[in-house]
Amino acid sequence: MTLPVSADSLAALAPRGVEGLAPRAGAVDAEIRQAAARFEGLLLEQLVQTMRSSAEMFSGTGGELYGEMFDQHMGDALASAGGLGIADVLAQAMGATPIPPSARGLAAYGLSAAGFAGSPMSGVASSMHADLGPIVPNRPAFGASLPGLTGRLQRAADDMLPDSGVAPQWGREGALGVEDLVRPPNVPEAEPGSEAARALSRVRTFEGYYKCNLFAFELARRAGFEVPVWGSGERWGYPGPTAAAQDAADGTLHGRWGEVVTSASVEALDSAIVRGDIAVLVTGDAGVEGHRGHMGVIERVRSIDRDESGAITRITFDGWEGRQTGGMHLTERVWTTVGHGVPGARRAFGRIELIALHPEEAPPSAPTAAPTASTP
Repeated sequence: MTLPVSADSLAALAPRGVEGLAPRAGAVDAEIRQAAARFEGLLLEQLVQTMRSSAEMFSGTGGELYGEMFDQHMGDALASAGGLGIADVLAQAMGATPIPPSARGLAAYGLSAAGFAGSPMSGVASSMHADLGPIVPNRPAFGASLPGLTGRLQRAADDMLPDSGVAPQWGREGALGVEDLVRPPNVPEAEPGSEAARALSRVRTFEGYYKCNLFAFELARRAGFEVPVWGSGERWGYPGPTAAAQDAADGTLHGRWGEVVTSASVEALDSAIVRGDIAVLVTGDAGVEGHRGHMGVIERVRSIDRDESGAITRITFDGWEGRQTGGMHLTERVWTTVGHGVPGARRAFGRIELIALHPEEAPPSAPTAAPTASTP
């Protein structure tokens, strides 16, 4: 059987700047393994597609679309579980440092078993993440200034929050101005005087809307991280917390604006944070009718409880949120899922997901205009 995948496919997936075959370490080494694993995922996807077509699965209306989705998901899942070993061979051929056989299943993706919660991985097996590095035994006190990526968040939050500690424009009844949100450069402004401009002027301040996602994503953007934008033209906005949590449920994000790290242990997460290696967003979906999802940005992780599947049932952290009264910094903040509520906690989430943000290559631009989409 011949699979329609050419050698050029691997070259297209290889990280830019990789030349020659000399062994490499660090970030480039991980990028090589990730590129090789993606190539193996493509091979496995084609293999699954061929087997599925012979079994005549997903016939009828929409069958082709569902079949393609099945092929891609199964190919990625098989590769992330270790695949056929093709990624390991390709990675070493491209110059990656050899890895022991016992680690090859995760290392093909630049991953490590270190840092994962000890609970069973069923239900969250796809929530794998880049190796978060060694545990820091004596971490700084909570509230201390941090280096690196979370240090960026601390400085951006200091600029966004007034001396009182609460920025009321980010509250439900607050009104945002052009100085509060940035319009992406590829999204045009509505023509002054047009019907679109008149219709959108009533919602562009988001007065009367919950703004937790707007606050979290704007804080991330100001700190120099990639943020997702939904929509196009004159109407755009950030995804809401429920949409973000559901998007992260399979361990990946549309647009690849971050990495899902939900399954990482407290020690691994907080160690990576204090080293300055990662910055983390937390999002929860609406688990009970009548409740809303919520979103925040983590400064430090204090504790995480999980159920038998490894899913988060309770997390305690320090960080920033846009709450009903405004944007603010919180300490010992507790989120829980349905059935695990405690007094004072933000309760009734269907799921809680953690997302490591990607730093932008270029510094963020200054705010120019508020978005026109009105649904946080």
